[in-house]
Amino acid sequence: MVLGEIIKVTVTKVHPSYVKVEYEGREATLQIAEITWRAGKMYSSDYVKEGQQIRVKVVAVEGDAFSVSLKEASYGGNPWKSPPRVDEEFFASVVRIAEYGYFFELNYYCHALMLLEDAPETLQMGDRVKVKVKSCSSERQRVEVVPV
Repeated sequence: MVLGEIIKVTVTKVHPSYVKVEYEGREATLQIAEITWRAGKMYSSDYVKEGQQIRVKVVAVEGDAFSVSLKEASYGGNPWKSPPRVDEEFFASVVRIAEYGYFFELNYYCHALMLLEDAPETLQMGDRVKVKVKSCSSERQRVEVVPV
């Protein structure tokens, strides 16, 4: 196995915050942060089941120890490799509502926040709104939008 290789592993244990996987007799831990690009609270059992075979990307190798990432092996890839640009416009759906604002899905697992005070009206889940990127931080994986 080499760094960056996509391999098939077998899930041997599912814990709420991590997953144990096996590849050719070697075991590794798949951290919850490496399961999906989706933001917010999640549980590993929402994504994998014991005995399931999954495709993962090898993200570290040290002797016999290795680390893997399910999200890096996903077909959509890393949504932060080409993040939204300031002033870029999207016609996006509300995917989550918080006490401080609305989250929109701009593209594959790239969510953006519109603060409540910037919202033109009260929005509901699924409402589609034209928004413009106000700020974007790839390092923090945060995007703020305002209505157009």
